[in-house]
Amino acid sequence: MLMTCFFMPMMVQVIALLVAAFYFFAVSIADKYRAPLKDYGWALALGSCLCLFLFWLPVTPDNYKDQFFLLLQHRLSYLLMPFFFAVISPATRALIRAQLNWFVYGCIAICILANAMYIGHYYLAPGATQPLFHVEYRMYLEHVTDIHPTYLSMFICFAICILLLAKQEPGKQVWLKYAALYLLFIFLFCLLAKAAIIALCIILLHYAYINRNMLARYKIQLAGGIAALAAAMYIIPFSRQRLGEVFQFAGVANKSGDISDNSMYVRKLVWNTDMQMLHKYWLGGVGPALLKRMLDAHYFFFSVSHSWAVGYYNTHNEYLNEWLSFGLAGIILLVAALVIHLVSAVRRADYLYLYLLVILCVTFFTETVLARQYGVVFYAVLTSLFFFGRQEKKGVV
Repeated sequence: MLMTCFFMPMMVQVIALLVAAFYFFAVSIADKYRAPLKDYGWALALGSCLCLFLFWLPVTPDNYKDQFFLLLQHRLSYLLMPFFFAVISPATRALIRAQLNWFVYGCIAICILANAMYIGHYYLAPGATQPLFHVEYRMYLEHVTDIHPTYLSMFICFAICILLLAKQEPGKQVWLKYAALYLLFIFLFCLLAKAAIIALCIILLHYAYINRNMLARYKIQLAGGIAALAAAMYIIPFSRQRLGEVFQFAGVANKSGDISDNSMYVRKLVWNTDMQMLHKYWLGGVGPALLKRMLDAHYFFFSVSHSWAVGYYNTHNEYLNEWLSFGLAGIILLVAALVIHLVSAVRRADYLYLYLLVILCVTFFTETVLARQYGVVFYAVLTSLFFFGRQEKKGVV
């Protein structure tokens, strides 16, 4: 249940997390395990960003308190999950880690279901002649799954990493693993979230290096797999459209673009807005609740002055979001937590742990991952599991 809760509706996700937590906590009590005091210290250090909310609570204006508590509610697992994994027994952590294959099953299932519903809604319904456009595709998938496309891309990327590092058990049909991998790549190419693609490229380069001897023995198969993936990316219209936006923004394409038809120009607007605010509030920040109101006001007046409704956006950058919300303390604590995780992963040579951190660190540059429940649960559960758990000797996962 714990490894499939990432794909559940938010209320169901909360219930599933509570049920799983109580179950595993009961198992740990049965094991008569007592966590060392240093683990509690590490848990507090990893979840220390949440403590900054306590500082901003008394200074947040009353008319912003609702927004403040909503953000705090989304962040609760940021502190609770490290403590949960600190107190449960090592055997229980190993049991949870052994269930990572269910994350892959859940990811494939939600992607198949969402894409089947998209095809049925736009192409199999009577009189449906909807053109293939990536904006409608991404919006529909978010509508039916309630998961933002960038977050879903993170999940797919991590599922690919699980399969890449999974040991092939004797007697199992290896083609099933590679069929699942190819299917996940197809789903990722359909969404083509840029951060997830960049993270996956970094991961694949590292994976190729540490497995260079094995890959050298299968040059033909490797070349065939790369060719199949390249063909899939070319054939899928959503991939071409998303890449077209990048080329247009870079000035490679002949056609010019703007905010109305190219998300890269929206990203530029958001980045410029974030930098303007950071120039003013780099030291102490503005508070998590007030930040959203200030950004909404900025985009409202921008729309009025340019006679174009550009919409409302958050910082679209987790590092800047922490910095603008809590000042220097926020960005320092976030980076410190990531460094602690990275050092732990490198020291243990736990590549799945390391790949998870690559996905998160890269995605943090383009999304406020910890501002949504799906993002903070993904971060808190998995980083805490890997930090307090240990890599199994019989397999990489």
